[in-house]
Amino acid sequence: MSEKVDACIVGAGPAGSIAAERLAQTGAHVLLLDAQKFPRYKCCAAGVLWHNIADFPEIEPVIENFNYKMVIHPPSRQREFFIESDDHYLLGQTYRATLDDHLAKLAVKAGVEFREEHRVDKVRLLDGNGGISISVHDIASETDYEVEAKIVIGADGVKSAVRKTHPDFQHFTRDQLLIASELDVPIDEARILETYGDARAVHMYLFHGDLPGYAWIFTKKKSVSLGMGTMLCFKGQTNGGKALTGAFASFCNELEASSMIPAGSVHLGKTSYALIPSMPTNDAETHGRRALLAGDAGGVFVSALSGEGIYYSCLSGNFAAETAARALKSGDFSVKALESYPRAWKARLTHELDYQYWAKGYMLESKRRCEKAVRWGMYDDIIRRFLSAFFAGSYAIDRRFMTKLVGQYVRLKIKDRLGMMGPRERKEDYPEEK
Repeated sequence: MSEKVDACIVGAGPAGSIAAERLAQTGAHVLLLDAQKFPRYKCCAAGVLWHNIADFPEIEPVIENFNYKMVIHPPSRQREFFIESDDHYLLGQTYRATLDDHLAKLAVKAGVEFREEHRVDKVRLLDGNGGISISVHDIASETDYEVEAKIVIGADGVKSAVRKTHPDFQHFTRDQLLIASELDVPIDEARILETYGDARAVHMYLFHGDLPGYAWIFTKKKSVSLGMGTMLCFKGQTNGGKALTGAFASFCNELEASSMIPAGSVHLGKTSYALIPSMPTNDAETHGRRALLAGDAGGVFVSALSGEGIYYSCLSGNFAAETAARALKSGDFSVKALESYPRAWKARLTHELDYQYWAKGYMLESKRRCEKAVRWGMYDDIIRRFLSAFFAGSYAIDRRFMTKLVGQYVRLKIKDRLGMMGPRERKEDYPEEK
């Protein structure tokens, strides 16, 4: 006999816990499953933008400090520029172990049944109108059991068992994935304030180690998160494994040599790695028969430009809960009925996600353009204020924003042609981009 619930949500990250909490508030019987014991470590820098907390205020209690300054470094390290925000912080800092545990507890408070250390191995559609069966392994007792749900929400990450075993979804391809490293380095708070200032500046290093993407320092209260993200496949070459490991080790050594972090504070053996999906919205598969995919499992709910996923995971979980609630009320779990889920998230996110995906290809995959972007930032106060407002969440990334951005680009291009922006990068110095 299978255990029966209205909805089974797989994965208790931000997407899963938000979806579970919202759905339970409608009166549904919700079961939330996660393979890990909470609180658990998650490879994630855990910096959240201002709009994340504005839209999901339940996150604020676990934000330990705020960052009001961001320093951006080009590939050459010959220059830098910074942006600041006095009205709103640029980032709020937390830890994923803390955030995810907090959101899961809020879901439980709303009436969700949460089972940690319960791994989902596969899902299968039952005949007729029987629902969907979820095969679960109880890690603590080493027993297996079945759960029968009317609908399942897969929020179990890039290696989602729901995505892999449900017949309506395709596996991710290598060119749809980013790869990132992350290492948290404890540092005395006084040393942090001495090095990074009262604004607790975060640092971004574009195209570090000849890898497209960026490396970062996220300044927390009593530690810094060091990390590096790149495309898993770039120009036919795989950047995972040794390439990223070597570049990240070089980055950490550079930070120690420049006293950005104390000498001897880095222990590379504690570095973690994660795959992150990245694709245009038209390629996303987020709903099927009796199933919705949220967070990284959906493949599209992440900024291809910055790698930010917490905000988009929360949004996807909210939209998934709304769709599931309507399906439970109507009793219609068909693919057509569940199309309201992609309609909802696309109406809110298509421009924002696709513009960032385009920007990743235009800038973060070009060393010369990364260099030029920093040079322009050094010489133009207007673009610095524009970027500050953007990171602080004052601008929604829509057509109006992009029109303003194009206008700024044209203005800067003209200034650059007139020699008002410092020495220009020579294309012949970047033969790999011809």
